[in-house]
Amino acid sequence: MEEKGLDSGVADDIGRYVQISGRGISSVLDQLRCDSRLTANKDFEAGLKDMDLLRAYLEAFQLSDKVSFDLSLARGLDYYTALIFEATAKSPDLHTKSNDPPIGSVAAGGRYDNLSGMFGNSIPCIGVSFGIDRIFTILKARGENGTAQSMARRFDVYVMAFGSGLLTERMALARELWAAGISAEYSLKVKPKLQQQFKSAEVGGARAVLIIGEEELKSGKVRLKILGLADDDPEKDGRLVARQNVVSEVKKLLQ
Repeated sequence: MEEKGLDSGVADDIGRYVQISGRGISSVLDQLRCDSRLTANKDFEAGLKDMDLLRAYLEAFQLSDKVSFDLSLARGLDYYTALIFEATAKSPDLHTKSNDPPIGSVAAGGRYDNLSGMFGNSIPCIGVSFGIDRIFTILKARGENGTAQSMARRFDVYVMAFGSGLLTERMALARELWAAGISAEYSLKVKPKLQQQFKSAEVGGARAVLIIGEEELKSGKVRLKILGLADDDPEKDGRLVARQNVVSEVKKLLQ
């Protein structure tokens, strides 16, 4: 910091901020919002919006307790423009009798918007690198052979939405299906087109789709539609089921 000509007060501030680490996203965001010097900065406000969006996605998947917000995390490359991340694997299988620590980071990366501009069009980008050796170490410790399995995307149910996209709602519904042992997928786009969603369901071999709409959600309903029915079939357009009964209704259908 001295080599960069930073004032000692700035260095002290940086030292204080980087100690805010290893805690949940919500608690860190709440603490940072109380700092008037930070909230006066436009770049900081933009960062808060990104973190709020990430928090919403984590809550939809009920994964908030799996992620910590660490202001001491740093990446050595200078082209990152926003969020950076690191993934670690924690497993008691990786502890030895001498209580050695578990293996550390298995993946890391971040957002580097417009880096491609030096080669042509500037587009938003995000990347991640995986530690293959460490991943195979984990597989070996867990007694898995690490052989590649089929990567074909096949699933029974596709979760889709009309209108505004309802991404977090689709994420939450997919998570419930996964928790019940039901194979399901959904579009990662914020506002996917309906026809594209039906096409993805068809390509993935889905037997049924769950369709979410603004009006249906207000009434606590989701439309369950079986794919591949004849045009004159009375179930062709699907039927509305109670949101809280979606998992049980899908299980009945698949059976």
